[in-house]
Amino acid sequence: MKKSALVLLAMVMLFLGVPKQLNADTTWDVTSSFRSDNGNPNGVWSYGWRNYSQFQLYTSNGPDINGLPVWWGPLQYDGGVAPVIALNTTGSPINGVQPGQLALHPGPNGEASVLRWTAPVGVSGLGSIQGQFLPGDAGIMQVGVFENGNWASPLWTGTDSGAFSISVPLTAGDTIDFAVYGGFGHGSTPLQATITAAPEPSTFVLLGFGAVGLLGFAWRRRKTA
Repeated sequence: MKKSALVLLAMVMLFLGVPKQLNADTTWDVTSSFRSDNGNPNGVWSYGWRNYSQFQLYTSNGPDINGLPVWWGPLQYDGGVAPVIALNTTGSPINGVQPGQLALHPGPNGEASVLRWTAPVGVSGLGSIQGQFLPGDAGIMQVGVFENGNWASPLWTGTDSGAFSISVPLTAGDTIDFAVYGGFGHGSTPLQATITAAPEPSTFVLLGFGAVGLLGFAWRRRKTA
């Protein structure tokens, strides 16, 4: 029984030696994660547009005429493209978007510009969605945050701008959409947002707890033998 107890103790030490980050919350930032040259989707982020009930990925990317990294939709207007998501990497404001800001612009026929986050494998628990839409250009757009493509029951909506702080249960595969819609002219609308999600309990940690229980059982048997 003594040898078995030592083996179980070694297992416990191994399991509890799993790096702490497996149990830590993870935060994703919409701006720092944005890329127009790394595929779409790009990790947990998808850049696209929505017409009626269907979300579609942008298939074109830039730089645009201002040299900004962008993803855009299939429509053209007055020499431009829309809907679009762009990051102002210059040192000057462009169409109401300040340097360093990420902005969404809807399309000319009611198409929403959508930035989508998809919960990765391992996420399970209460998530936190924090951020704001900013006024941006002169047009008045509708803005919103939606879960799993359900636009009938938004998590949050606003007109033109507004801050949001949302808590919602999340599991792997769930989606969170940040959208600008309901207008077109002068519609560049900056977005700042983070999503923080808790991981599901690590399998190794659970096994470690199980090993602790087995160790205690073996020790009790040894004491009573």
